[in-house]
Amino acid sequence: EAATNGATVISVSVDMQFLGAVALRDALRPEAMECINHFRDRGIELWICSGDQAATTSRVARELKVLNWIGDALPQDKASLVKRLTVKYGSVAFVGDGINDAPALAAADLGIAFGAGSHVMVDAADVVLVRSNLNDVRAFLFLSRRTMWTIRMNFFWAFAFNIIGLPLAAGVLYPNVHMPPILAGSAMAGSSLVVVLNSLTLRLFRRQKHVPGATESVVA
Repeated sequence: EAATNGATVISVSVDMQFLGAVALRDALRPEAMECINHFRDRGIELWICSGDQAATTSRVARELKVLNWIGDALPQDKASLVKRLTVKYGSVAFVGDGINDAPALAAADLGIAFGAGSHVMVDAADVVLVRSNLNDVRAFLFLSRRTMWTIRMNFFWAFAFNIIGLPLAAGVLYPNVHMPPILAGSAMAGSSLVVVLNSLTLRLFRRQKHVPGATESVVA
């Protein structure tokens, strides 16, 4: 019964006499359910692809309420799954922490590895998380979206300054509106200053504030 529920059963004997059996079973990480629910609530389809035996993978999937799972997966099986999902959905992210995950990390559009893993896996990933905390995946994605928003805002301010300032500096509205050279130079410097200050707002990002449960050091 224990083996059916995903436990590894070890028999204990002394002098060839059977004394009993011990059932060993991995426990879920404390933040696993919170992390899974976060992505599920955002409409992201989740898969568990594990090299563990099917019974163990099935139990973990049931506890996390993940409908899609594959057990007894070899490294090439994981990479094949990533490729199939890429064809079906277009973009796939894979999170792994073992050397067997290296092919899948390389095949995914976004490979996320935990820093405690092997060097081969780290080299195959696009992003390496310093600590093995699942909430750090959330923090990384939050920071990525914030970074893209900052880049778009920088483009907006740079183009706004140039679209308004360059025609005035060129004398398009002269003599009704005239921009002295010193003012034009100051406006150009102001454009660069706004872009730099806007970029520096990323330093205000705090993992534990924006993503409760994430560790302070996230991305390497």
